[in-house]
Formats: sequence, structure tokens, C-alpha cells
Amino acid sequence: MSTKLFTKKNPIIKLFEHKNNTLFVWNNDENQSINYVSKNIEEILGYSDADFYENHITYIQCIHPDSINQVKEELDNFLKNKEDFLEHKPYKIIAKDKKEKWILQQTVSQKDEDGNITHLISHISNIHSAKESQVELLRNQKNKFDTATRSANLGVWSLNLENDELDWDEIMYSIYEAKDRVSFKNWLNHVHPDDRMNALEKVQNAVKNNSHFSDVFKIVTPTNEIKYIEATGMLYSQSDKPSYMIGTNRDITDTVKLKKELTETYAKLSGLFNLSPIGIALNDMDGKFIEVNDAFTEITSYSKEELNNLDYWALTPKKYIEAEKRELKILKEKKVYGPYEKEYIQKNGNLIPVNLNGMIIQLNNQPYIWSLVENISQRKEHDRVLIEQKILQQEKIIIEQSKMASMGLMIGNIAHQWKQPLATIGAINAKLRISQELDMLDDEQLNNSLSKQDEQIAYLSNVISTFNEYFAPKSYKEQKIILQNNINASLSIVSVSLKEHQIIVVNEADNEDLIEIETIPNELNEVLISIFNNAKDALIENNIKEKKILIDVQKTEDIIQITIEDNAGGVKEDIISQIFEPYFTTKHKAQGTGLGLHICYNIIVKNLGGTIYVKNTEKGAKFYIELPTEWGGEKYK
Repeated sequence: MSTKLFTKKNPIIKLFEHKNNTLFVWNNDENQSINYVSKNIEEILGYSDADFYENHITYIQCIHPDSINQVKEELDNFLKNKEDFLEHKPYKIIAKDKKEKWILQQTVSQKDEDGNITHLISHISNIHSAKESQVELLRNQKNKFDTATRSANLGVWSLNLENDELDWDEIMYSIYEAKDRVSFKNWLNHVHPDDRMNALEKVQNAVKNNSHFSDVFKIVTPTNEIKYIEATGMLYSQSDKPSYMIGTNRDITDTVKLKKELTETYAKLSGLFNLSPIGIALNDMDGKFIEVNDAFTEITSYSKEELNNLDYWALTPKKYIEAEKRELKILKEKKVYGPYEKEYIQKNGNLIPVNLNGMIIQLNNQPYIWSLVENISQRKEHDRVLIEQKILQQEKIIIEQSKMASMGLMIGNIAHQWKQPLATIGAINAKLRISQELDMLDDEQLNNSLSKQDEQIAYLSNVISTFNEYFAPKSYKEQKIILQNNINASLSIVSVSLKEHQIIVVNEADNEDLIEIETIPNELNEVLISIFNNAKDALIENNIKEKKILIDVQKTEDIIQITIEDNAGGVKEDIISQIFEPYFTTKHKAQGTGLGLHICYNIIVKNLGGTIYVKNTEKGAKFYIELPTEWGGEKYK
């Protein structure tokens, strides 16, 4: 192979001639003689390039004895298989100053035309610092693990399955109160006779099934003290053969004794405890349920066994997490909490409202949370009913107020329509009186005057009949009507007032085919009159010169739509969504109660089964009333 590639002038060489990297080129001969080595080899191994060229030292002599077999095996396989690339596993070398260093080596082969390897080109990196950092990291992790196990009083053990050699950490010796080194057989002798066979079977089954195990058993200490142990074990294999097992032991004697003492205490108080209509729960400070009564299981729908595997966080909806943390903080500071209302998540996923009170109690010098949990579903339902009744009562008041306001409007409209006829009758009477006093009254004049009075009286009677029809009880029952007739009847009631204020009504509904609808006529009329009056007030208030109200109707297969539009400029966009709310008005307090449109909304939506809404157009406000073509029956009453 030409070595022109590996000259000082070649810039590629500079890639390998920095502090932690160097380049070797070996001839693939019997001695694997040096063809090229970077000058900075001295920074890594302490030997100069001349030491290698002059065979004062060979690279193989620098490889640590612990790594020599690994490197040779990898290289032999590489050459035997005539491979192109080899990345050695990290290995150690010994530098000239006798210091050990970790090396990462990558090798590529140079072949002749027959495919035979002629040269080996290796890039060698000093990874000692990185390797030491990795070792230090592992050391720190082990220290943290040891600290964690000590804090949790968790003993760690390992068992060599080939020779039954058992290795314990210091916590294991402390738990078992043992001093001498323990074998697997010795460990079995520590296990209580009642549990010995079962404990042995758990280990044997784990080995047989290549799995893990967990168990609780009793041990007998050298002082004949009985302890309860919670044990776990995990199997590890090498070459598909179980080779060793690692596990933990934890002394749970205090927990077992506590449960036993609690059981005995609860046995004495079980009658009071379980017959209580209030839920009672005992939790540890982490929230795990230790004991609950029957009332608590009824509230949550979980059994006692299921609750023993849960904590109160499992029953707490996410929306209460922050509030729960605040209550726990209060509990830790003041040793009591509540009353506090929240909801529990029942087993079926439903939410149930509860009221909680609690306190911290001490059992065996350990703090626990003792809570009283009351199901307040009935109380909440009762509160809901009261609120609904209050709302209904307010609605009744609103309706009565609206009726009075509506009656006032009707009386006002009657006064408007009677004003001119009464004035005419008065003028006729005055003329008759003057004629009589001047002795100028003859029979023809008297009869003409009486005929004119009869006409005006008939008009007054017709007005009364119209209003009487409007308020007739039968008009408050559903019936089939011609929609245009009701629109015109409603217009006739307010017509005099509209004419007085020079308001032009364009009734496009009269140009449509007659529309039959089944509804409650009087309630529909009340809505129409209210909207006509609102339009009139808006036109007057905004000083519109050419005042107009446009009425139209449209019918589809299922819906009849009535629109009433004015040219008063519309409703302000920031309040248009509120105009159907009770007591909301844009008028002065002396002019409006804020009930009219709210009543209209209730009539259309609740009584007639339709919808009502308003939009602003280029001209003004446009009200839309949409009603079903067929009566919906009781659901709309």
C-alpha cells in the first residue's frame, strides 16, 4: 500500500493529531510492523513515534493484561473474516508513566486486488476522562441507592444460584439481628416454621419460571422475637441460565401490629362504627385507606377490600386537587380540618357531594387522619329545589309585573283610540246645545247629529270588543289561527299610537299566502304588541324622521318565521345579547321596567315552543320569531 496518504503535509492527518486522538498504520505481516504513527502518540502513551518506528516498544506491549485477550480475540476474528471495519470494546492500556488509561479503538482494513488485507489503519482515542466520569456517576448512583434503602429501612440481598452463596447488606443483618455470614440454608432456619415451606416454594417457583416473587412471612430472631417481613426477589440469567437472584426485605412488624391493634379496637367499637350513618375513614399521612366503615363504602360504592388498595387521591376529582392540598396544609398546622365540601369519584365514575371533617390522631406514635364523611346529596338536592322554587317565584312576580305593565299599555291604547271619537261626540253635543239655545234646531239637524253620534259610539264599542277579544280566556288556549289575522289584530291595538307618531307600517305579511298555525293566539299577540311598542319607542327616542316598521312572514316545512324590523339604528353590540334578560332595559327607569322582552322570550320559548332572537341590520333592530307549524302539546305549556 502506498503511504503517501500518511505524510506530514497531508491535511487529513491533522484530524487525528490532537490531544486525545492518534493514528496508527500497521503492515499486515507476521510482526505487524509500524507503517505510520502520529507524533501526538506521546501525549497518550508517553512513548514517542520514534520509539515505535525503532521497535523500542510495540503497541501490544502497552495493552493492559486485563484487556489483552479481549483485543487479540477481536483482532483475530477481524483478520480471519477479512472484515472492513472493527470497533473494539473500550479497553485499558498502561502508559510509559505506568498510569492506566481507557482507550477506544476503531480500525479499517486496506486490501489488495485479491481482497487480502495488506494494512490496518486504526484511530485511537483516549476516553479515560469520560470513563472515569462514568464510573463516578455509577458510584454516585450506588451511593444514592444505598441512602434510599437506608432511609426506607430496606434490606438488599443477592443469592448465587450456583453455590447458594447469600450476600446481605448491613440492613439485612440488622433486620435479622444476625452477626455471622448467612447462607441460603441459614436464612431458611431464620424463617418461622409456620412459613418456612411457603417461603421456600416462592423462591423455587421464581427460579423455575424465570420470574420474580413477593411474599410476607415471619422470622424468629436470635432473641426469639417474631418479626413480619415483606420480601421481593428478581431473577437474573446469564447465557439463558438463571444465575443469581436479587431482592429486598422490609420489616413490617409495626405495620402488622398496628393493623392487629386496630382490628381489636374496632372489634370493640364495631357496632357504633358500622351503624353510624356518617362515613368514617382512617388514612395514613400519605392518604392510604387503613380502615373504613359501612357508611363510607355506601358513599364511594367501593368495598372495604378495594379501598384498602386506594388512597383519597384516587377518589378526588382533579378540580379539587389544589383545594385538597390547602386542607392538608391546614390539617398539618392545626391538627384539624373542615368542614369542607367536595365531591368523591364513586366506583362507577359518578360524582357524589360530601362534607368532610377530620383530625390527626396518634396510633403507636404515628400520625393518622381520622375523617367523618357525610353524604350531602339530599341536602344539595333540597337546596336545588329551593333555588328552583325561588326562581319560579321570581318568574311569577315578573309575570304579574308584566301583566300590570301590559294592562297599562292596553289602557293607554284604549285612551288613544277613544280620544278622537269622544272629542267628536263632544263637538256634536256642543253644536246641538248652541242650536237649541238660538232656537235653530230642527228635526233634520237633530237626526243628522244623532246619526253621527251613533257612528262614533259604534266605533267606541268596536274598540271595546277588540280589546275584550284580546283578553278573552279562550285566547289563552291553543287553537288554529290565520297568522296574518293575528298580526293585523295586534297592529290595530297600537295603530292609533303609531299614527299619532307618524310611524309607517309596511306589512309584507299581507302579501303572502295565508298561513295557518296552531298556537296560543293571545300569548302570540302579547309578544307582537310588545315588540311593536319597543320599535315605536326606539324610533321616537332616536328622533328618526321617516319612521318605519317592516313586518314579514316566511314558512318552511317545519318552521314559521315572523320578522319585525325598525329603522331606529339598532341595539348597541355590547348589550344586544342581554336584552332578553329580566330587568334589563335601555330606556329611562320612568319609561321601562326591563320585563317586556324577557316575558316575550319566556312566552315564545317556554309556552309556544319556539325561538326568538334579534340582530342588527343596516336600518335598525330586526326581531325574529320562529314557531313550529304544529302545536307541540303539553311540553310547551
